[in-house]
Amino acid sequence: MKCYQRAMKYVLRQRGKSILLGSIFFVSLLISLLGIVVLRVTDEMIADIGGNSNASISIFSNDFLSNTVLEEYVARIQVLDNIQAVNRSNRLNVMFHDDQMMGDDPDAGIEFYLTGMDDLSIDGPFFWQTKRLAEGRLDVSGRQVLVEGTIAASMGWELGDTFPLRAENGTVVEVSVAGTYHIFDPNQRESQFRMYAHPDLINAFQGAVLYSGVQFFVESPSEIETTKVEIENLILNTDYHISVFDDLYQRLKAPVEGLQKLIGTILYISLGVTGVVVSLLLVLWVRERRRETAILLSIGETKKSIILQRLLEVLMIFSATFIGVMLINHFIIPNIGSFMYGMFEPSTIGSIEIRQPRFYLTFADLLQSLAIGGAIIVLSVLVATLPLIQTHPKAILASVD
Repeated sequence: MKCYQRAMKYVLRQRGKSILLGSIFFVSLLISLLGIVVLRVTDEMIADIGGNSNASISIFSNDFLSNTVLEEYVARIQVLDNIQAVNRSNRLNVMFHDDQMMGDDPDAGIEFYLTGMDDLSIDGPFFWQTKRLAEGRLDVSGRQVLVEGTIAASMGWELGDTFPLRAENGTVVEVSVAGTYHIFDPNQRESQFRMYAHPDLINAFQGAVLYSGVQFFVESPSEIETTKVEIENLILNTDYHISVFDDLYQRLKAPVEGLQKLIGTILYISLGVTGVVVSLLLVLWVRERRRETAILLSIGETKKSIILQRLLEVLMIFSATFIGVMLINHFIIPNIGSFMYGMFEPSTIGSIEIRQPRFYLTFADLLQSLAIGGAIIVLSVLVATLPLIQTHPKAILASVD
């Protein structure tokens, strides 16, 4: 009789033991599959948080109010592997002069604080929602400006209107209103006499390509310190200061990493306990079947055939259990996962939306679970069987008698 035939007959004949072992496999598989899914989803969450946390490294002039950062340094830094976006900024005091309001005095006028930024939506007051767009567009370009709503109303400016602004060096540039905004700062510390524009507009006023600061957004916040060192090496012997902003990333990923460690610990303990229980159970099975083993060895069955039979017996039970767990995972995995992640409701911090994770089972999860289960089964069968089959058949029979 072939070893697989003997294995099938034994599993069917010993239904009680098969059901007991199958129950152990069921619980362990369910825990391991859930653990594998949660660990994968937490990795996806941390990656998602990293990509949406606006973690960045900034360089800016030590003289914070001046534009001294050169474009050549920006070009060197933005090609680094971990840099995914660049937000340049500069600032300048400009004057608005209206002949009807100010008369003939060339020094008269209303002073505005002009702030240039490549993208107002990914940093600054509009990102943190202390200022919000009232009408028009936030993505200003060319010679467009964003004006505070009450100031625009008092000046009679509407979307598309143009007016001249003058810098201290005497340069006059005609600008147009691209949008208006309202201040939502509860402390109302922000001046209403602040306009926002693209950095190119300020460069047109100052006649040079200079920035007060440049923000480099990283693709992988976990590697931000390495990128910081690379930037430091590129700006040696300059009057630039460097700072790292990854507080939001660290704050958002902390509870996810805590849960990841907890689930990982539970998974490893579960696998360890499963291995011990399965090994002990198989040892008991082997002891009860010493006579059978001795007879098989006496009639010429190889040790390899006996080990293969034991493996096939356990694998049959494991496979049936695995199919059962796989069939009901559609109902168990998503529900248990949603329960465990109930604390991570979809939320918004600034302009960042934190999405609730989606739990699902992938083919890779199943393969990983199969690999872990197969390793436990092989080790358990070898631990339980090898000491016995290495004993002479007569000694086995004598111990049984």
